[in-house]
Amino acid sequence: MHLLTNAGDILKLKNSTPKLPNRAVLFGRPTYLQGTGNNTSISEDRAVNLEAVKGQFPVLDLPATENEVQAIRTLLQQSSITTELYTKKEATEGNLLKSSQSQLVHVATHGFFVPEKANNS
Repeated sequence: MHLLTNAGDILKLKNSTPKLPNRAVLFGRPTYLQGTGNNTSISEDRAVNLEAVKGQFPVLDLPATENEVQAIRTLLQQSSITTELYTKKEATEGNLLKSSQSQLVHVATHGFFVPEKANNS
């Protein structure tokens, strides 16, 4: 496993590692709080907590993150790496969890620490 903090790290990885990943999943510019059910960006139990965070910190759209994942996709495809791209309403927690078997996952979004509810059992 390699921590990649920017697109340039992918090129360094190419020169230092004998085998590149053959598949990558990219997430950017999610639509926040888009409802409930399978199409939510975040799970329903954390949506209430994010609403509280939103009151303290605005959850703004990040259009540049869509450009970011598009640029990374282009770099990866030039190295014959298959990519899946999820943006806007498709950039969901559910799709992220489904991508756990991918060799490379890139997430370009806001980051929040939202404490989980205490387990009373």
